[in-house]
Amino acid sequence: MAPIPDSISLRSLSRGSRHSYAAVSPIHDEISENDKSGTETTWNPDEGDQEPQKQTLSAPPSARLHRSGYILFTVFLYIGLAVFAWVVTCYLSFRPITTKHYDLQALDNGNWALPDRNYQNPLFGRNEQWYRAARIIQSVVGILTIPLTSAVCSSAAVIFIQQRAHKGITVRQVMTLADKGWADLATYARILPFLTTDEWKRFGSSFLLLAILLNLLGSVISPLQQLFLSTRTIKIPTYPSFITGQLDIPDQFQGAADGDSNLVVAMTRSALTSTTISEVQSQLWQGANVTCVRKYGSEELPQSCRYGGSTLANMSQLVEPFLAELPSGYNTGLYQQFIPRFNSSAQYDKITHSEFPTGCDKIDGAFYVDYTNVTTDPNGLEYIWGIQACMPRDLTTSPWKSTRDRQDFTEELYLNVTLNQYYTNINQQGSTFYKVTLDTTAGYFELPNYMNSEIAGPLLEKDPNGLCGEYCEPETINGDEEHKIGDKRRDLNFAEDQTLPLEVVANKGPLLTIAMALFGDTSFIQSRQAYPQAYASVIDFNVPVEQVPAYAGSCVDLAPLAILLAGISGEYAGTNGIDYCISNTDGGVNGTDVNTEVAWWISNFNYEEERVRNAFNAAAFLANRAWMQNSVTPAAKSLTVNFDLGADTQIPVISRGGMIFVSILLGLYTLMLIPLAIYATWTPRWTEQLDSFAMMRIGATIAGKLPLTVGQNNNTIKSLDEIPGWIGDISGGKEPLGRLGLGAGRPLASRANRRFECEEEDNEDITAEEKIAARRRLEKESEKSTRVDHGEEAQWAMSNTR
Repeated sequence: MAPIPDSISLRSLSRGSRHSYAAVSPIHDEISENDKSGTETTWNPDEGDQEPQKQTLSAPPSARLHRSGYILFTVFLYIGLAVFAWVVTCYLSFRPITTKHYDLQALDNGNWALPDRNYQNPLFGRNEQWYRAARIIQSVVGILTIPLTSAVCSSAAVIFIQQRAHKGITVRQVMTLADKGWADLATYARILPFLTTDEWKRFGSSFLLLAILLNLLGSVISPLQQLFLSTRTIKIPTYPSFITGQLDIPDQFQGAADGDSNLVVAMTRSALTSTTISEVQSQLWQGANVTCVRKYGSEELPQSCRYGGSTLANMSQLVEPFLAELPSGYNTGLYQQFIPRFNSSAQYDKITHSEFPTGCDKIDGAFYVDYTNVTTDPNGLEYIWGIQACMPRDLTTSPWKSTRDRQDFTEELYLNVTLNQYYTNINQQGSTFYKVTLDTTAGYFELPNYMNSEIAGPLLEKDPNGLCGEYCEPETINGDEEHKIGDKRRDLNFAEDQTLPLEVVANKGPLLTIAMALFGDTSFIQSRQAYPQAYASVIDFNVPVEQVPAYAGSCVDLAPLAILLAGISGEYAGTNGIDYCISNTDGGVNGTDVNTEVAWWISNFNYEEERVRNAFNAAAFLANRAWMQNSVTPAAKSLTVNFDLGADTQIPVISRGGMIFVSILLGLYTLMLIPLAIYATWTPRWTEQLDSFAMMRIGATIAGKLPLTVGQNNNTIKSLDEIPGWIGDISGGKEPLGRLGLGAGRPLASRANRRFECEEEDNEDITAEEKIAARRRLEKESEKSTRVDHGEEAQWAMSNTR
């Protein structure tokens, strides 16, 4: 192989035919003053005042080296979009752009506005537009990262191979850069592990290593953003709403000194008579951890899930049941609100005769009734029924307190049930004694909201004023500015007149209300014992069958409490119907069988203790509800419950560590990309990019070493490792035009103001400044030539003199 010269000129290509390009010898040029005509005017000083002589010279196309600024503009635009999208995303993960908070605090400054068509506050609607724009821009940036990085590297590679410091670069290394080896897996396979193999020395360069690192860094940023970034749907404020006329416990004591109209007892008696255990009670709540999601291995869902709500069928199966005025599960959304809750838990125990209190009728303010009946049939057989009910304490003082703190109290009711000769479903003769214990707890709890995972809060030990946080809103009609439930500190625990009958005692306990509803004036037993004929049968059943009407046996009345003892279907096995339904044939002619009705009803208290306990639990719920809803008028209830279920919006979610990590990578990528773009822009260049067109021109200069022949494995072509690859100016110092060449000459950075040979299409007109400079250069060269000629003549004259 012939030796490779130190420098090779990048020659112009002459177009011989449409199918081939041949290399021609370089032209040694002289620039003319008249760029269009190709002529140069020179002056001969020996000719005196004669006309100047014009010489017509050939002027090849030429152009100066120029900088390329589009890469820097593109990079700054890209970085601006990337940083904008990332900063907006990170910012939105903490707070909205259009206001200070995502929650109710965003509207503290009166930023309320009617919701838009998406039921959103316009402030948050604009915030969603910001987030949507950030996501779109982030997607565009992710798509453009690799193409842009590769374009910057291709542009900077041109400057890299024309620097003096990189004279050691070979054509093979330039080809690797032109092939965009930083994005080629084949290059990675050839040079890994780079810096330690001969392959890296042949193909690699410092610029290639930088380009690889930059492309790898840019390629991982977008996937890492998606890895660390997720979205979460939250609720944002829309417009506040509220419900007025809700009970605050101190409201029950307004006007308590005026006594009670006994309305609560009457309402309780009605409820005990008509309420069935299959009805869904909307105001019957359950405590936390109640879910309708079937757990693995569980046989059935909770009762409240199966029936669409809780019933009174078996309250012992409910989780911490309690009564509240608003429907179960009522959600206040973005607000933190508190309302009262009430819970009464009953125990029903059989006791001995010695445990039954004596002298109950002599205790001031106690509740005591004694109903007894003895009926003798024609055969002299005595039928006896009787019931004694006693609450042996002064009940004229209400157990309720005017406080928002938790309050607990216990009531006790004793029963003596006597049946003789009445063979009912519960065939128990003689006297049986029972004790009913009712433990009542009252206080306040936090309604379900988005802050507590939409689960009712626990019973609070203290007034909720001290627990009301930034999401509270005043709950009184004239609420204060501290977001408190309202302040009604007053002592309204009245000690009523000891001589008052229990009917007018205000705020009775639930067990006293139940006892008076079951056994007090106008109760089931008292009414039938006082007026038996009023409850006689409508139809005489003691007639021939053909005279009995078809509607005989129809239900015309109900017995209180008994229906709460029935099964879920409304009755229990073996009943004859007297337990809960009184038909038009019961009572007998002229009321002769009314005592049988009463005996059958009394026998209910001898029923299974667990079922009777559940009945008293249900009765306590109904008594508390009647007290809660009917003690005072709705206008006297001062509590206001605020709510705002909000509207859905999506916000970005990213951990602080992920945010810092991605920000560091993005910053590092930016700090590498911007200097590289400036490097590619600042220096004048001989070609726009190191692409196929540039390599075709380089290839034309070494056509003798690399002819157009079959070459399937360029790794074995040694000349590629021997031919220099850096571009410089190989023209002499006196030549008016610079010429590009491989491997020698001056660096192009120092020849920025010099014209270079170019393609005809890239020819640039000679400027006026260049014309003046050319004229001065020619004048200087002419003067220098004249001085040389005069010196030679003087030397000849001196030699002739000798």
